[in-house]
Amino acid sequence: NIDGTFVVPSEPDEQYGIHRSNAQFVHIHLLPEDIYGRSRGESTYFPPFVIKWTAVDESSCGTTITWDGKDWPFEGSIQSPGFPNAYNPHTSCRWLLNTAMEKRGQLNFKLSFEYFDVPAKTIDCDENFVRISAKSGPIQQLYSRKICNRQKGAVADPIVLPLANSVSISFMSSDRIGGGFSLNYKLDCDNFVDNHAYISSFGINIHYECTTTIIAKHSEWIVVKFAEISDGLVCNNIGNSEILTINDEPILCNTHPNSRLRPLIFKDINHAALKYSSNGNSSFSAIVRTMAKPDCFLLYDRTSEYSGRTEIESTPFQNCTIQIAAAGRMVFRITNIDFGANSTKLCTPGIHVYDYFVVGHPNIFGKRFHRICEPKDSEWAISDDEMITIVAESSRNASMTPSFIVEWEVFHDVCNKTFAEPAGFIVLDAEHLHSDCQFLIKFETDHNVVLKVNSMDIPCEHGNLIIRNGLSSDSPMLNSIGHQ
Repeated sequence: NIDGTFVVPSEPDEQYGIHRSNAQFVHIHLLPEDIYGRSRGESTYFPPFVIKWTAVDESSCGTTITWDGKDWPFEGSIQSPGFPNAYNPHTSCRWLLNTAMEKRGQLNFKLSFEYFDVPAKTIDCDENFVRISAKSGPIQQLYSRKICNRQKGAVADPIVLPLANSVSISFMSSDRIGGGFSLNYKLDCDNFVDNHAYISSFGINIHYECTTTIIAKHSEWIVVKFAEISDGLVCNNIGNSEILTINDEPILCNTHPNSRLRPLIFKDINHAALKYSSNGNSSFSAIVRTMAKPDCFLLYDRTSEYSGRTEIESTPFQNCTIQIAAAGRMVFRITNIDFGANSTKLCTPGIHVYDYFVVGHPNIFGKRFHRICEPKDSEWAISDDEMITIVAESSRNASMTPSFIVEWEVFHDVCNKTFAEPAGFIVLDAEHLHSDCQFLIKFETDHNVVLKVNSMDIPCEHGNLIIRNGLSSDSPMLNSIGHQ
C-alpha cells in the first residue's frame, strides 16, 4: 500500500520522530525488552508503538506551471508533498505559476487555501511557512508574504494578485511537521477597483468574459477613456460574439470614428461595470477612473440643430468646463469675449478650447484648438467630432470666469452624399485626397442655394472643385476652382 498504519495500543502519546527513507522500502527491527537487561526466564514483550507510513511523490515538491493561452479558465491546485498526509521535516519546495503572454489585459491570479496546517514556533513563522511572492499591480510592486499557523486568519480570504505575470509559491519546514496545505489557483479577469485601473483585451483565440467594476464615492463621477478600440466593438448588435458594455448597455454607437476615443463620463452612479466578451476577434484598451465632481460643469445639447450661437455667461468659480454637442462635426469660433477687469499677462482669466477635457490628477485632454488670452474673436476651427469642450478660467484675484459666445455650424465630410438640411458645411479633408467625391444639395421645395467657399487648399495640378446648377454631373457648370 502507498500508506497505512500499524498500531499497538500505547498509553503515553509521544512522538519519537519522523524519518525519510532513501528507497522504496524500510526495515523495522523490534527488540524485546530483555535485550536491555531483563533476566532470562522473565516474560519478554515488545513496547507499544504506532508506525505510520506514506509514499511520497518526489515530483510533487515544486514545478513550473505555464498558461499558454489555449485553455480558459486556467486553474488548478497545489499540495504539500504527501498531502493529505503529513509532510516530512526539512522539506523545501517551490512552485512557479507563469503566463506566457505579452498582452495580458486585466488578468489576475487568485489563490485560496482549501486546507492549511503549517505549525511554527514564532509569529514570524521561523523556518516553517508557505511564502507567496509576485510583482503585481499597475506599477508591478513586489508582494511577498509568509504564512503559518501562528497567523490567525491568514488564509481565511483569497489572495488576489492583479496584473501579475508570475507567482512564486515556496514551502519550507524544519523539524516540525503538520498536515500540510492544499492551495487552489485561478487566473481570471474580474476586478473591483476604487480609484483607477488600466484594462485591455488580451490576444487569445478562445472565448472568454471579463468584468471590471469601478466604485465611485458620493461626490465622484466615473470616467472611461479608450486608447484604442476595434470596429466590431463600437456598436454591439444582438448575437454579436464580440460584446463591450457598461452596466449592460452597449456603448460607442457614434457616427464618427474620432468619438470612440473621447472620454465617457458617467454622472450620479455609484459604480460602472465594464463587461467584455470575446472570441479573440477584437481588441481594446482603456483607462477607467473616478474623478471629483467639478464645481462647474455645463452641457449644451444642440444635437437637433445644424447651426447656432451659444452664449456662455460668467460663473462665480475658479474654472468652469463647458461642453457643446451638435448634430455632427462643426466649424466654430469664440466671439464677444469679456474678461472683465481681471485680465493679466499670464492668461488668467483665459479660455481654452479642446476636443475633450476631463479634470483630474492628471487631467485627460485631447487636441487643443484655441488658447485665448485677449478679448478678440478667435479664428474658425474644425472639431474632430460632434462635441467640443471649453475650459473657462478665472483670474487668481477674482473667481469669475469670462463670458463669451460660441458660434458654430455643422459640416459634412462624407463623399457621395445628398444633403437636405437648410444650412450646413461640406468639408473635404486630407482623408479624401486622391478621391472623386460628389455632393448633392437637394430640397423638397423650391429654394435658391447660396454657396460660399470658405477655404481652398488643393494643389492646382492635383484637383479641382466643380459646382453645377442641377441634379447631375451633366448639369450646367456654375464655377470651377482648381487647375482646370
